[in-house]
Amino acid sequence: MPPTTRSERELLRQAARERRNAQRLKRRAWLARVASGENRVEIAAEQGVSVRALQRALKRAATEQPRENRSIHNALQIERLRRALQVTDAKIAEGDLNAVYALTRLLPLLKSYEDFEAGKYDYDKLYAGA
Repeated sequence: MPPTTRSERELLRQAARERRNAQRLKRRAWLARVASGENRVEIAAEQGVSVRALQRALKRAATEQPRENRSIHNALQIERLRRALQVTDAKIAEGDLNAVYALTRLLPLLKSYEDFEAGKYDYDKLYAGA
């Protein structure tokens, strides 16, 4: 039976708002753990969710507004680029010369994120117009 009074509807809205906030906080905590270098499979097993569900939550957490702080974003990008470098290195070891092109594209990206982490760029001045 649907709520009939304004106060009942407000109570239901408040409960839904609290559930959404709890889910948002959980996603952000998972994102921070992945950014700090923890294994996604271990996080998923610990939290009792599938790896795919964790990946969906991480993707959603990364696209939520407001975005996470710069250090978490940079750490995630560095992790992503390092994994891509591992795949590229494996391809080069197999003799795939097309992977050399990928390597030349990945290294400058990785360097730029590592330079941001090291504080070599003023992030606010660089992206002031964006």
